[in-house]
Amino acid sequence: MPGRIPVNINKMQRFVLFCMAGCLLGAPLHAKGDERGFLVIRGGSSDHFNNTQLYDRYRQVEAALTWWLPWQHRFSSGILFKSGLDIHGGLLTDHDTSAFVGGIGPRLAFFTPKEVFCLDAGVSPSLLSDHDFRADDFGGPLQFNSFIGVAWHPGKWLRLGFRFQHMSNGGIYSQNPGMQIYVAEIGFRF
Repeated sequence: MPGRIPVNINKMQRFVLFCMAGCLLGAPLHAKGDERGFLVIRGGSSDHFNNTQLYDRYRQVEAALTWWLPWQHRFSSGILFKSGLDIHGGLLTDHDTSAFVGGIGPRLAFFTPKEVFCLDAGVSPSLLSDHDFRADDFGGPLQFNSFIGVAWHPGKWLRLGFRFQHMSNGGIYSQNPGMQIYVAEIGFRF
């Protein structure tokens, strides 16, 4: 089928290992403070209405690494602004098709004064190994993921979060259905 790139699990594992190595090797570029970044596992689903019946069409599971960049600012109110770089890779599935999705892009975060809660947003150009799903054709392999989310840091190393994520191709292909995914994440900070 045109536009279909076979999903190779070994390549996906290598990509995730590459992401992890990049974060660890990028440690000298880390921001001020103790936390250099975080690793999360996240998953979620998209909800659609079909004849007034709610059902999940797509599910996504991925691993993601973020490392904080040196640019940060603490406001007089105590709110901390940080910038970071995200690398993510995982699977997007519907009931019949699975595709690798992975990308890299910037993240901006605002932390409460004690850095227990944060509000963050980001965008990343992403590659989709198969854009032609049974119900939707996402137009092509290049997609753009954007998100806004909240996270809670109940301890020194733990991160729990929820985000609203949108994926579309930005109109660069003739087909552009886009989708929204509600995602929960758990991870650790390093």
